[in-house]
Amino acid sequence: MFALFSLLSVALLLLISLVSGLGISPARKTIDFQPNKTVELDFNIINSEQRDFQAELRAIGELSSIIFFKNTTIQVNSAQYRVPFKIILRFPSYMEPGIHTSKIEISPVLPSTRENMFVAYIALQAPLTVRVPYPAKYLDLSFRALEVDEGTPVPFYITLDNLGSEDIDEAVAEVEVYDPENKLVARAITRKVSVASNSVKEVQALPSPILRKGVYNLIITAYYDGQEKRLKTNFSMGEPLIRVKGVITKKLVKDEINKVIFRAYNDWNTELVVHGIIGVGQAKTEIPVFKLSPGEEREVAGFFEAKGITPGEYNMSLTLMYANQIKTYTFPVRIIERISVKPEKQRLLPLIIGLSLIIILLIILVRVFLFVKKKKAFRERNL
Repeated sequence: MFALFSLLSVALLLLISLVSGLGISPARKTIDFQPNKTVELDFNIINSEQRDFQAELRAIGELSSIIFFKNTTIQVNSAQYRVPFKIILRFPSYMEPGIHTSKIEISPVLPSTRENMFVAYIALQAPLTVRVPYPAKYLDLSFRALEVDEGTPVPFYITLDNLGSEDIDEAVAEVEVYDPENKLVARAITRKVSVASNSVKEVQALPSPILRKGVYNLIITAYYDGQEKRLKTNFSMGEPLIRVKGVITKKLVKDEINKVIFRAYNDWNTELVVHGIIGVGQAKTEIPVFKLSPGEEREVAGFFEAKGITPGEYNMSLTLMYANQIKTYTFPVRIIERISVKPEKQRLLPLIIGLSLIIILLIILVRVFLFVKKKKAFRERNL
């Protein structure tokens, strides 16, 4: 059993080493539909670390039934940096108009470690796209925005893809940008362009809007030769971010559960649900889940048990997890001993309380005595 485990471990290590040393060229391929034609495409396995291994080839996706290989298994030698292989597409007489995609998959395989057993590395894939034109004119749309710093105009680009069999003489696209509350925050428009049949043009939409961090919904409408095409999509400006603006709690008491208060700000345009962890050294405590509305800043409380931590100066970490983000902030904190009452003072406390009660009782007796004496004197005068 141990020998089998060792062999599997060695095989796994060998395969992991292929992660950065294996590639496919070209990384993707796009071709046009050719009815009843057989088309050969050239690819290469890139063996940048020049290792010996065997590779298995296969096609996956909607085109797999028309994709064939001259050889489904290829032996790659360490002396070979680039190993060519071919795929064959046998097109039918008809395919539905539009974009059809599949992937060419390469799986490196190690020799079996035991009878009927083998280990294979996670396969590399190269997308293969077949474009089938629509009758007449047909425009497809896509969108991209450049990543910029907040406060900088965001360049918008619209891709106009003429999947039709006829040229488009004039096309223009308008972009409307909406915030999560469906409020229109920006509008941009492209210049007018022509798009030849089975070709693509990318056009910038102007003016470039200035947007705060957040997620936005887009409605893109293209007008071309008396026709209209609409695309609804969304994009994010930056990444969701919770900022910790400071920690109010500066001291933690050893061997006690301490309340930790910090200020958090939601620098995003939608509500964020936040999970968190407070850490000092190896000790960790979860923060109760909290929510922050867009642009909200408030105090958040968590609890940390400083059990067994030696008094002194430490770095306290606040790790926040939200919307697929993990951010850690570090602040100085001091661990102090528990403040206790000295034994001498504890022994004196009952004595002080007793003396106080005696004094109060004496005062009451004196006042009663004076009252009785005064009343007696008053009666004697009246006689």
